[in-house]
Amino acid sequence: MSHNYKALYHTFGCKLNFAETASVERLFTGRGIATVAKGEVPDFIVINSCSVTAEADRKCRSFIRSLNRRYPHASILVTGCYAQLKPEEVAALPGVGLVAGVNSKLRLIDYIYDRMDGDTIEPGFTAAADLREFMPSCSRGDRTRYFLKVQDGCDYWCTYCTIPKARGRSRSGTIADIVAEARQAAEARLNVLNQERAGLEQALETARNHWNECRNALAGTEASIVELTRLLEASEEVDAEAETLRQTGLSQRRQELEAELQKIHSRLAANETALRNIQARSKQLSALDKEYTWKKTLADTACGRLNGREKITLETYVQGAFFDRIIRRANL
Repeated sequence: MSHNYKALYHTFGCKLNFAETASVERLFTGRGIATVAKGEVPDFIVINSCSVTAEADRKCRSFIRSLNRRYPHASILVTGCYAQLKPEEVAALPGVGLVAGVNSKLRLIDYIYDRMDGDTIEPGFTAAADLREFMPSCSRGDRTRYFLKVQDGCDYWCTYCTIPKARGRSRSGTIADIVAEARQAAEARLNVLNQERAGLEQALETARNHWNECRNALAGTEASIVELTRLLEASEEVDAEAETLRQTGLSQRRQELEAELQKIHSRLAANETALRNIQARSKQLSALDKEYTWKKTLADTACGRLNGREKITLETYVQGAFFDRIIRRANL
C-alpha cells in the first residue's frame, strides 16, 4: 500500500472474541495496516460484536454510532455474532462499510484489499446449521496470556442461548493443528521473552554504567566537600583573627578617645575655674564702680552741682539713713 493506513479494534463479548480480534489485528498488521496509536485517526474500525442478549445488541449499536460521530471518515467493519444474526440491521447503521459473518471474520483483510482493487464482492453469510469450517485462532493482543481457540459453536440448542444460532454446531481443529498453534505461541512468547531479556540486560548494563558514573561523581563530590570544609575552616580562622584584630584596634582606639576625653574634661574644669574667677572679678569691679559713682555723687552734691534728675538718680543708688542725712544737709 502506498498510503499508511491505520486501524482501530474493539471487542464485545467473550474471550473467544478477544482471541479472534487479536488474530484479525495480526493479519492486518502483516498486510501493512498499522494499529492506531492514541491520538491518531483510524482509516478502518474493526468491531467484533456480541449478541448474547438484547442489551449486548443495543450497546453495539450505540458504540457504532458514537464511533461514526467521532471518526466520520473511517470505514467501520463489523463482524461477530451480532453481524451473523442481524446483518441487515447492522449494515443500516451509519458509517458501516462492511458486515462479515463469523465464517468470514479472518478474511476481512482480503475483502478490504479486494475493494481497493475495485472488486465489490460482499462477504457471504453461511447459515448456522451449515457452519462446518473451523477457523483457528491463537493470539494475546495487548494482554499477557495467550488465547488458544480449540473449539467453536455448540450442539445444545438451549432456548435462552444464541451461540448455536450465531456460531453453528460444535467443531474443533485437529489435535496436531492445535498443538502446532500452541507451539507457535510458545515460540513467539519465547522470542518476546528473549527480546525482553536482551532489553533488560541492556538496561541493566546502562544502569551499571550509570551507577559507576554516579559513584565516580560521588567520589569527586566527597573530595570537593573535603576541600570546601578545609576552606570553610580556614575562612573561620581568618574571620576569628580579623575579629581579634578588630577588637584590639577598637580597644586601642577606645583608650585614645578616653585620654582625649580626659584632656577635654581637664580643659573644661580649667575653663570653669577661670570663668568663676572672671565672674568674681566682675562682681568686684561692679562693686568698685558703684562705690566710685556714689563717692563722685556725694562730692558733686557737696559742691551743689546736682539738679533734679541727678537727685532722683542719687536717690535710686543711695540707701540707708546715713545718706538720707547727707542729702538733707545738702538741702536737696
